[in-house]
Amino acid sequence: MNHLDWCTHIQYPEDSDILKRPSFDVNMRLFKVNREYQDLILKCCAYIEKCAFSKKEGYKIPHGWSGANAGIPFNIISILYDDDYITMINPRITRWSGCSTKVKTNCGSFTLKTPILVSRDKEIDIEYISPYGLDEIIRWTNIGPTPGYTIQHEIEHTLGILII
Repeated sequence: MNHLDWCTHIQYPEDSDILKRPSFDVNMRLFKVNREYQDLILKCCAYIEKCAFSKKEGYKIPHGWSGANAGIPFNIISILYDDDYITMINPRITRWSGCSTKVKTNCGSFTLKTPILVSRDKEIDIEYISPYGLDEIIRWTNIGPTPGYTIQHEIEHTLGILII
């Protein structure tokens, strides 16, 4: 399985649009009341998780994956944390510590030869909806660099923000 067969990439003009524009929030009203819509969103979540879990030729095992990376226009991310993946619907950063640092990073949608320096906040709070909780908003506070830097990167993807 080749990485470029699973991930949108800036080298392909047809992938540029989904990488450079904000993703659509999942409509939680429909998610709660419409089984067909819920199944669609859960299948999107499962696919994003599979993209994040699967080893692929041409790139390292990722720390996270976004709907934009998967070519799915929904605000969904999946991140690696404590040897498990956490999938988040409509994730939002609700607090920044205001203390940022420069960190080296790469991106599956660029596959740079060498990582580049970007600013990341050292501690954030987020809220999101679990795909398996229907209407439960999960609040996660005081998230440090691991997995905070990855969360910031994946949420940037859902906002159409790229590292370069």
